[in-house]
Amino acid sequence: MIVYDYIRRFLLTFRVFVRKPFSTYLYRWLFVLFIVGCEDNNEPNEPNYYVSLSVETDSLMTIENDEYIYHYPRERPHTYTKVFAETNKRNGRVFWFSPDSFEYVYQNILFKECVINYSTYCIDEIEWRRFECEQLVYLNKSLIGDTIEVFGYINEEIIDTTRFVIK
Repeated sequence: MIVYDYIRRFLLTFRVFVRKPFSTYLYRWLFVLFIVGCEDNNEPNEPNYYVSLSVETDSLMTIENDEYIYHYPRERPHTYTKVFAETNKRNGRVFWFSPDSFEYVYQNILFKECVINYSTYCIDEIEWRRFECEQLVYLNKSLIGDTIEVFGYINEEIIDTTRFVIK
């Protein structure tokens, strides 16, 4: 009750008239907050996320018979191409994986590396609630004639794949 008297005296000094006790207003606000703040949490509110992979077509990457064909430049020992991921998850992290790999020798040690790895964050908004990111795919002469398959995934349930042939 001491707090109530203190607040009432404080308000009266500024000529603010309190007609009802402060506690009445407090109970009303608590009741409204209790009613508004309670909701049914039986259904998950998580939106349906997706990931979609694509490859940009240019002079080296073409589409023939509904499959991507990468024309490897023969004068280069290695090169890169881009794979794009689109998702509706803001700052969505897309993980990359490929079962295809290449080998190289460094200081007389044989290393085997995946053609694509790591992860990227999709922060480039191309339209409302559509975000895009890209990752490079390493290619060298040993992969000519192979079909490269690339996986992009947000989690173990949301996954997409694309593939292209190196000629």
